[in-house]
Amino acid sequence: MYSKLKSVFFVVFVVVLGVDFFVVPIDAAKVAKQAVAQSSSTTANTTATEEKPPTIDWGQCPQLAPKESERVAKARVLESCLGQHPVPQNLTQQTIETHQKSMAKCALKKEKWFSKSGSYRYSKAESEIKAKKLIPEMEKQLLSDHKKCESEAKQEFPKREAIVEQIQLYQACMDFHITKVCGIKLSNN
Repeated sequence: MYSKLKSVFFVVFVVVLGVDFFVVPIDAAKVAKQAVAQSSSTTANTTATEEKPPTIDWGQCPQLAPKESERVAKARVLESCLGQHPVPQNLTQQTIETHQKSMAKCALKKEKWFSKSGSYRYSKAESEIKAKKLIPEMEKQLLSDHKKCESEAKQEFPKREAIVEQIQLYQACMDFHITKVCGIKLSNN
């Protein structure tokens, strides 16, 4: 069902049940252009238009809301990865997608989401779900969804070269189920 997702996703760093990234579909080209505009701004009078992130209503799972320290840590990871993988100057769909994969891989490595063999640590995600201490029925449902999403992602993208795509599919699948089970709502500011 989720394997049909073809839109470009930009990863907003939010801790959601150990799935380190809450995937929100947005216009990646617009985001990348804003990043370039912000990074190339050299005068005090030049400011890039900043879009505010969506407001998240955590529904029945308020324990999923990230702490300020987690937000700061995610920002540091992003800054570090941007230092290693600057936003490309020539923005095309191809360069945006390549940059997105590089950033995702970098952040996942820094946060130790890969095993020594290079595969995604689904067991870590499962442990993080359990650590959130959700209502027992919700936890049981999300653990079941986790297994289904893991299976679908591995089946759709079995090759190690497609690990980022595998993880993105898993995350999109889990985001769908988490949103549904917890009643999470996103609203634009």
